[in-house]
Amino acid sequence: MRKSTFLFLTILLCMVGMVAQAQENRLDINNVDAPIRPQGGAWFSGDNVGFRVPKGSEQSTYFCYSFWMGALDADTLLHLFADRYNQVGHDTWPGPLSTVDASIDETTRQQWDRTFKITRQEVLDFLENRLTSGYTIPQHILDWPAHGDTTKGQAWLLAPFVDVDYNNRYEPEHGDYPAFPGDMAQFIIFNDNYSTHTESQGLPLGVEAHVMAYAYDAPGDTIMNNTIFLKYKIFNRSQNNYHNAYIGLWSDWDLGYYGDDYVGCDVMKNTVYCYNGTGIDGSGQSNSYGADWPVQTLTLLSGPLMPADGVDNPAYSESADCASFLYSGNAFDRYAINGTSGFDDGIVDNERYGMTGFIRHNNDNSIYGDPSVAVEYYNALHGIWKDNTKMRYGGNGHTENGGNGPECNFMFPSLSDPCNVGTYGMNPNPDMYGVGGWTEYNVGNSPADRRGLASVGPFNLPAGGMEEVELCLVTIPHNWAINGNITNGIVFDSLYHVNPVYLSPLGVEEHPSKTSFNLYPNPTTSFVTVEIENEEMVQNHEPVMVFDIFGKLLYRKPLTSTREQIDMSSYASGVYVVKVGQNVGKVIKK
Repeated sequence: MRKSTFLFLTILLCMVGMVAQAQENRLDINNVDAPIRPQGGAWFSGDNVGFRVPKGSEQSTYFCYSFWMGALDADTLLHLFADRYNQVGHDTWPGPLSTVDASIDETTRQQWDRTFKITRQEVLDFLENRLTSGYTIPQHILDWPAHGDTTKGQAWLLAPFVDVDYNNRYEPEHGDYPAFPGDMAQFIIFNDNYSTHTESQGLPLGVEAHVMAYAYDAPGDTIMNNTIFLKYKIFNRSQNNYHNAYIGLWSDWDLGYYGDDYVGCDVMKNTVYCYNGTGIDGSGQSNSYGADWPVQTLTLLSGPLMPADGVDNPAYSESADCASFLYSGNAFDRYAINGTSGFDDGIVDNERYGMTGFIRHNNDNSIYGDPSVAVEYYNALHGIWKDNTKMRYGGNGHTENGGNGPECNFMFPSLSDPCNVGTYGMNPNPDMYGVGGWTEYNVGNSPADRRGLASVGPFNLPAGGMEEVELCLVTIPHNWAINGNITNGIVFDSLYHVNPVYLSPLGVEEHPSKTSFNLYPNPTTSFVTVEIENEEMVQNHEPVMVFDIFGKLLYRKPLTSTREQIDMSSYASGVYVVKVGQNVGKVIKK
């Protein structure tokens, strides 16, 4: 089906469907102009309102993006949501669920059918001028959805905020303000339990997702100025304890002209990407890039927690012996090879997954095509084709289409899996495909319309539990993957020149709570002492961290005693957040 025909059908079906298309707002502080919608899928979709890079042009790298999740309950029944275009139905809707029975009514759905947009400049102006006579608090700050409706069973604390007097209540008139990373952010809440899942036909999970989409205005930084971040908090509001849970990050790339694309993945960088399969993108269409096409990447920055195994799993390094991780006797050790955090840090069971799979599928109804029912979506998260066969290394990943190697989890990984974690330690001999290993270019594919699914799991999500996932979408300019040769690493290594504080923006996003430590002197002009009340925090080497009011990490050091001194003499005057473990305090620098 051509994209233009599909778009017409999408619009028509949304007009006559049970639920109208969710509202949207634009995340457009830098060179990217992206629509954000209060639902799990169908972001960026549309030829006229989609994901624009550079901002102000008609050029686009994405047609559609979606966040999927599937899991098994105690009776091994499959629960899943997996919106795509909302062409045949919906699996997700706006709004928070009741913490009592995971319900949501139509009034709540309508109230939350919006995004909540905020900028750093608005907050800076608020902090500077809120006590000035005649100052009016901006509506974006007043409307910040910090609290749920407890009469409907909703959680009291929703959107994060800085609670200056620690009374657990959002009161801008008393100095409270939204907490968020970036120079512009948008907050949404969606759920998968408003109605029947008409997209995937999956059973609802009863989850509520809080999403913070944000970006930085960084005109002097080619990479950061073409990047947006997405942070998800997934709350299980149901009574089910889920296991074998998987997250899916699904992309329908259209790199300018949609019909000449290639895709691939970098296992060690937790990245999937789309690049042009020809030297020239398109043939003069207004949305094509011509000879100066970019590479569009999606990088998993932080995955869900790995299931507890009672140990602090060892950290992998490039000098490590791959076999010692793949065959250590602990099945979880191998996930350290591309894990995102928590390995060998002295803390037990805080390790987080990296990407565990990537599969490409076609725009058709073949066994390589789009999934249509819940089990097909769930199988795709495991790298299983629609004929129930596992993806195999080589060709196009199937024995009928050149996949003559071992079973695998990553499609078109180039040479990015030196430990062969994706083939369970078996050497698939990627060099047989030539320079660059197993890529679309090297297997001789015709460039075409491309879709792909990055996955991460399995993990557990108990009733009342919460998980976090964070990723970034980076548009790398100026065809840094010429003729399919992506082994130069420029695309992926470019992510890592970014100041690490950008990639660790958690900071003050948590609601400040009563502290289990003291800060003195407070206010301070130079040094502040952090006095810890709980010696177990020292034994666990919990980190002491200092953030500015926007969540930028300024200081980090593991605890070595019950008294730690922090030099703040070089910091500008203002309010700073000190975090020790999950405990948060505030210090004022004069």
